[in-house]
Amino acid sequence: MIPGLVDVHIHGAKGHDFCDANTDGLSDIAAYLYSCGVTSFCATSMTLPENQLMEIFETVSGVPDDGNHAYVAGIHMEGPFLSPAKKGAQKESYLCNPSMDAFCRLSEVSSGKIKLITIAPELPGADKFIEKFHDEVAISLGHSTASYEIASKAFAAFSACLEMTASS
Repeated sequence: MIPGLVDVHIHGAKGHDFCDANTDGLSDIAAYLYSCGVTSFCATSMTLPENQLMEIFETVSGVPDDGNHAYVAGIHMEGPFLSPAKKGAQKESYLCNPSMDAFCRLSEVSSGKIKLITIAPELPGADKFIEKFHDEVAISLGHSTASYEIASKAFAAFSACLEMTASS
């Protein structure tokens, strides 16, 4: 016996992908994960246009919470706030600088289910984005060309926010 596993970065399984924007497909993913010992997961998105992400993010509420499916603990928003130089499998034309407005719209359509976001800290506006949303979502620095100094500054800003929260 082991405790249930938690997967914070999974795009899909069993021939389905979270970005298919299909509730039945996401339910199949959740059932499969549960059969493998995963009790909860963060469905991970690809970098896509905001209107597509809105449609995709709406599907998380359709997975049954019935003991036969892994619980969708949230969404891992992997992009679009990533460095073009480190885009990996992400489509470059969909990458953009961090946008607080876009994030708020996506968070609203997902009923606040965005729990983790990967962001490149060297992008314009990333520092303000981290300051604004550090207590609403876990911030992961990734797909980045940030220097040690830029990454340290991002971590320091996040830590300062944590210290202010703890002393409040």
